[in-house]
Amino acid sequence: MAVLLIISTICGILLGFHFRVLVLVPAMLLATAVITVTSFTHGLGLGTIALTVLGATALLQIGYVAGCVVRAAYLPTLTTLRYRLLRSKPALN
Repeated sequence: MAVLLIISTICGILLGFHFRVLVLVPAMLLATAVITVTSFTHGLGLGTIALTVLGATALLQIGYVAGCVVRAAYLPTLTTLRYRLLRSKPALN
């Protein structure tokens, strides 16, 4: 189940790069469904399933915040680079 927790963190970071906070609701529902189905097929108990779902949703949210922080830190740099690239291209006649 540790792999699912790592995957949920990475997915949270990627969602934080590109989307707003409302994307977390369907992402958490999808994560809950996937974890529940895979845990039942592996024969795990309800306590293990509940803790895994709780950990995955928490790490999804933490990853989302980390993705938003990275995006906010690098957004001014990226816009400056794009502006410089657009100004340096020669005009087509």
